[in-house]
Amino acid sequence: FRTLAPTAPEGQIIKASTRTWVPAVDITETSTGFVLRADLPGATAEGIKVTFENKVLTIEAQTEVQNETEARVIVAERALGSFRRRIPFRVDIASDKIDARYVNGVLTLNIPK
Repeated sequence: FRTLAPTAPEGQIIKASTRTWVPAVDITETSTGFVLRADLPGATAEGIKVTFENKVLTIEAQTEVQNETEARVIVAERALGSFRRRIPFRVDIASDKIDARYVNGVLTLNIPK
């Protein structure tokens, strides 16, 4: 296995880019509304906030990876931290009827027109 491990100078960690994390989102439209699916691995259902104001849907969450051991980290590529994703809608939305479900790291919003 050692030959497969990435090499970094002693004491340094190989990290992913430090760019801001933005979760992947798919939105589909039906005759009655929209379905939004967002990948939010590492978030908890209680830590996800969804708001709709002035025709803008906002999704906010915090993600973190718990270090279960005292092992030295060699590669850290998973996105961590907080994010805010704002998605404008051009049509009226029944915001009081948005249904949210979070299962296996995927947030699904059913957004009625």
